[in-house]
Amino acid sequence: MMNARALREGTDRTLLERLTETGFLASECGLHAEAEQLLASLAEVKPDIPFPLVGLAIVRARSGRLEQAIDELRRLIARYPDCEIAKASLGMLLVQANQGGAAELFNEVLDSGTDPHAVNVAQSCLDLARKPSEPQADSSETLEYFRHMNVRP
Repeated sequence: MMNARALREGTDRTLLERLTETGFLASECGLHAEAEQLLASLAEVKPDIPFPLVGLAIVRARSGRLEQAIDELRRLIARYPDCEIAKASLGMLLVQANQGGAAELFNEVLDSGTDPHAVNVAQSCLDLARKPSEPQADSSETLEYFRHMNVRP
């Protein structure tokens, strides 16, 4: 069993991804505060890894802070320009907010093809980004497009 010290030492990326997924699952169950606490703690322990920060932004979007989440992902991409999942996540939030730029982000992720999770997200949402703007449901509802990240390898 992996302990906090091993996580801090950075030896297990899979563990970090699984803990991030746990945050997503908690958020899907309406446990936004708990998910946010978990992901913020992971980000504190591993500040050089973007996954927990992406998860934190998604949880914030799910809890009704869509604009804050968009801003956080933009800053994250500026810091980690090769983080494909941050680009795909930002694209999804831009679609949710009826803001432009999502299709370009999705195409960039698809062209790169380096992160299978990001490619799945981009493929799932590209058609939505290409459709003309339509009023979206309340942005505080669960962002369903992230569900697949919790079940695919």
